[in-house]
Amino acid sequence: MDPIAAQKETIRLLDEQGLTQKGWVFKLDNAKMRLGCCRHCKKAISLSRGFVELNDASEVLKTIKHEVAHALAGPSAKHGPLWKIEARKLGLSNPKSLNGTAKTVDGKYVATCSCGIQHKMHRRSRTKKRCRYCREVLTFHHVSTIVTPTPEPVLKNVFGEEVKFEDNSRREAFLEMGETVVL
Repeated sequence: MDPIAAQKETIRLLDEQGLTQKGWVFKLDNAKMRLGCCRHCKKAISLSRGFVELNDASEVLKTIKHEVAHALAGPSAKHGPLWKIEARKLGLSNPKSLNGTAKTVDGKYVATCSCGIQHKMHRRSRTKKRCRYCREVLTFHHVSTIVTPTPEPVLKNVFGEEVKFEDNSRREAFLEMGETVVL
């Protein structure tokens, strides 16, 4: 969704609920770990710019309604019964299952452990982090340093037939003869 469209939709909903008259404003932020935020002390609703740009209008609208429900319910309501009532008034049929399919910003780091599970993270931890499944210490890698295997090129002879080799030295000899290589 376009961030400007998200801003217009949020302001429209704030107006509709009478919150702009009470001083509520909308902001875009650079959050990576959350989709949206409602700050009662600043009277501000903010959405993650990355989340807005990655997702379609329906996902973003769910999050906008979620945050406006927080603004309407008050700071002590959290995700309790009062918040649920406000969320349902705004059209969220099942407020608990929000954003299960939302796309989020990928982390800058990947942490791996001995069980093979990769954990995407936005920061490299200064303390030792453990895998939530096997409890082994995680090894951090910057995403750009992770080497992904490239597929082997398909070798074809002059007749266009694919040639396969079991022995790497024969493959190199084939390449030296000037045969074609198709990637």
